[in-house]
Amino acid sequence: MSIDNATSEEWTAVAEEWLKNLNQKKNSHTTIKADDAQIGGSHYKIMAVHPWCVIEAVLTRNEFIGFLKGNIIKYSMRHGLKPGSTDDAEKALHYMQKLTEVLNESY
Repeated sequence: MSIDNATSEEWTAVAEEWLKNLNQKKNSHTTIKADDAQIGGSHYKIMAVHPWCVIEAVLTRNEFIGFLKGNIIKYSMRHGLKPGSTDDAEKALHYMQKLTEVLNESY
């Protein structure tokens, strides 16, 4: 699978596998929705509306999916490179979770 031509089904399969592994790692039987979680602080949780909800509202569905994919790539590639940052992999997984949720929604 190439990032440039991956299908929605391929992205969903990768996301579901990552989330499955994350949930097993946390020994959790309950999956928290992406909108209810925050990685690395509480700066989004104190806002009345999560920024990605605003972004989702102003973009088309495909544009929003592209936004999520871009952040997955960014945080995956940045993992271990940004001084002082230890949660980039978790942020990538968080965006992967949101992508999976969006891809599984009916429009």
